Amino acid sequence: MDKSIAEKIRDLRKKHGLSQDEFGSRIGVSRQAVSKWELGTWPDTENLGRICKEFKVSITYFFGDDENACKKAAEELAATKNAENSALRTQLFIIKLALAILGLIVLLIVITIGIISIVISNNNIETVYISNWHLSGSITWTTILIVAIILFVFLCIAIVIMIYRHIKKKRDNRS
Repeated sequence: MDKSIAEKIRDLRKKHGLSQDEFGSRIGVSRQAVSKWELGTWPDTENLGRICKEFKVSITYFFGDDENACKKAAEELAATKNAENSALRTQLFIIKLALAILGLIVLLIVITIGIISIVISNNNIETVYISNWHLSGSITWTTILIVAIILFVFLCIAIVIMIYRHIKKKRDNRS
């Protein structure tokens, strides 16, 4: 950020005799946000608009009438927004990955129970009645086990694809 803009935010605050906390509360942000702005981080466009409105200054107060300065400001604001979006995408990726791993754990438990039940039912064969079907316990658990294994493999493939896409997006964003 152009240092003069950080100084202008600080000068505007001091001109009105406000602490960082008071300045922030007037525009609806925390003291920490004001501190970051005064140290060189760009306020987002919404907050910049609030500052202009609250303290009755034009956007040209911060950027002047110079078209290049306005373009540079817009580019830097866009870069800040992209960084925020990237962080949100990473958090979303982590949540999706955690849920997929939880699904894998549940499927592993079902598979384990299925294998144990098949082994036990082979020693002690009994008939299970499901809607006019006569199935032995081992056949029922074998069916459940096959479905669980198919879901497990599908979920593993989905996780690998998800990780691959995330890595590819990160690599593309760096380019």
